[in-house]
Amino acid sequence: MAISAFKILTLQTGMSESELAVLLNRPISAIRDYNRGKGILPDDAFAKLLEIIDHIETWSEKMTRIIQDGFEKNPHLFDLPKIEIGISSDDYEAQAQGFITRSAENMAVSKVLACLPVTILEKIVFVPRGSTPTLAKAEEIRLKNPKNNPSMQ
Repeated sequence: MAISAFKILTLQTGMSESELAVLLNRPISAIRDYNRGKGILPDDAFAKLLEIIDHIETWSEKMTRIIQDGFEKNPHLFDLPKIEIGISSDDYEAQAQGFITRSAENMAVSKVLACLPVTILEKIVFVPRGSTPTLAKAEEIRLKNPKNNPSMQ
């Protein structure tokens, strides 16, 4: 069974057909047609899709470097039982982080995880942003200094 180029691109976003329909301002029936290789995606919608994919790729590469550099420069992090990383709990929070949807943020996070060595992966725990005292403090600091947040650069 053949897979359309549109389907391959949309898989890179992690977004559902209904999310894509809203984002690309197309009926869900059109999104389903594009997924089956029927119809031609208008240029503006194609450009928007590529923009989302580029943001996910750029963010995940930057976050992977930040995490790896953090462990390289601070080897004592390996001695900690776990390191909490905050993720969005809904689309609104994801949009505040520079993502179009929570699904897109989840895709970016999964790309980061795929690039990290097991020694780092076994230390990381993802929890909703601000849900623990440590993450609440980190979020407070991030909001005061947006240049510390790769999503806001």
